[in-house]
Amino acid sequence: MASRDGADGSVTIHQDVRLFAALLAPAQSIEYDLATDRYAWLQIARGAARVTAGEQSFAVRAGDGVAVLMGGRLELAHADAESAEILLFDLS
Repeated sequence: MASRDGADGSVTIHQDVRLFAALLAPAQSIEYDLATDRYAWLQIARGAARVTAGEQSFAVRAGDGVAVLMGGRLELAHADAESAEILLFDLS
């Protein structure tokens, strides 16, 4: 959706951040590789999901926010009967 360099047609913003949005259907999951020198903020806008970061895995629902303070693979899996909408901020 947004990035410092306008990559892949995203809106250019003047911060070192990349903003992604995902709409997960039931039984759908996505993965994101976070660079080791970055951290992330996940905001659950609607629905529920399971977040896995490294050895930790936990359930989140609409209104929850999650700080990820280490790089590595993030997995977001849909967790209920309605669609889940998630925002991912990849930050320096």
